[in-house]
Amino acid sequence: MKPRNLFNLCFGLLASVALLTGCSDSDSYDIKGSKGNLAFFEAPALSNPYVQPIYSTPAGVIGGVGQPMKVFFQRPVGKNTTVSVKSNAEAAQKFLDDNGMDDYFIIPEDFFDYSMAQATVLSGNSESTDEIFVMVKNDKVETLREMEGTPFAAFTIDEVSGDGESSTSRNTYYAIVNDIIVDDLHFVSEDTENFGITFTPVGNFGSVEIDRPFEFAGTLTQDVEITLTQGNSLLEDGELPLPDGVLVIENNIVTASAGESVSDENIEIYIPEDKFTMLEPNKTYIVPFRISIEREDGVSIEDAGEYYMVITTSERISRDRATSADMVGSPISADDMASWTVTASQGSANISNVINQDNNVWSRNRTYTIDLKQEYKVSGLQIYCIYASYGSYYCANNIKLELSTDGTNWIDCGTVTNLPLDNTYQYYALYGGVPARYIRMYFGGSNYYVYLDQLRVFAQ
Repeated sequence: MKPRNLFNLCFGLLASVALLTGCSDSDSYDIKGSKGNLAFFEAPALSNPYVQPIYSTPAGVIGGVGQPMKVFFQRPVGKNTTVSVKSNAEAAQKFLDDNGMDDYFIIPEDFFDYSMAQATVLSGNSESTDEIFVMVKNDKVETLREMEGTPFAAFTIDEVSGDGESSTSRNTYYAIVNDIIVDDLHFVSEDTENFGITFTPVGNFGSVEIDRPFEFAGTLTQDVEITLTQGNSLLEDGELPLPDGVLVIENNIVTASAGESVSDENIEIYIPEDKFTMLEPNKTYIVPFRISIEREDGVSIEDAGEYYMVITTSERISRDRATSADMVGSPISADDMASWTVTASQGSANISNVINQDNNVWSRNRTYTIDLKQEYKVSGLQIYCIYASYGSYYCANNIKLELSTDGTNWIDCGTVTNLPLDNTYQYYALYGGVPARYIRMYFGGSNYYVYLDQLRVFAQ
């Protein structure tokens, strides 16, 4: 099948296909020429061909021609009514001719799987409870892939069984198969996911959990059973496996039904928080899984895909971004602060201007080192910039904090970024108190000096 840039093509079709589009209302006539309660697709379905890929996977064909689409009636039906569709080669050819689509070919009728190509409108309703979806047969995908050109199809309401007739103006939709993708199975979002555990002085934090269905790129054409089997044989040299007994697998076998794009049950794999201590900080652990498939048609595939959990552990003292609720301890008193001394990298550094609560005075700098004159268990900072209305021009949006008991050996507590610049207090919170007499603060992110108006040091 020739590759095509269908985005430009379909954009260009917007104007030309309008000639094939009609409006259906209470005065429209069904194909027999009598007034009736007409069945139709949503109007947008007629404005453009649907452009979708088909996936050929170990689970069988995923996706179909077009997309799942509801059926509507002009008014509520008097009894349960079923609407089905069939391909319409004549309508497809007319569309191709009218729009000069010479490189397209019409998908043969015997390629279609119509097992889901009907929808039901319940009595008293005008909208179907389910959706019509036309798929390609599993054994025809490879043939379709080898055919020259781009596959195209038109589908028309074929039969209305119950209360209603088929509309002549909105009963056809068009579909392009823009690609046939041969692919392994994986969670739709990604087949490698990253998790983090942070070790702090007051506990370990993080979440390592998969509790969701197995998702597919489109609708399945048959029932399948999916199994995820942990397999360290997939690890490459140098990759670190989890220690035994850390990972809990509640459910790694799920089923998925034809016509669905997610499994019926959730995959459940996690590490309990009480197992975090079995891991080492500042490591990256890899947990590989092999995906296997049992299909309704009897096909079993052991190597249907792979899935990896990547778990990174770190040692951190500060929270990523804190609010007042995250602060532990209480501010050191103003009386104690009065004895403090400060040095700065450049600019003014009058600590008394920062200690008091008068926002008319300030210190301008990027780096401050403060001698607290005695040792505290420092647990965080609260700062305020009077020029917050200028945003990042005068105010810090990131802070790095270092602590020391002797002024020589420093503990790097980390950098907190994306601080708010909205005329509110900014907080740097530690998970717990760290012994320190000296604090060194680096303020970054501004275009000028950082205007520091208030400072409170919290301690436990």
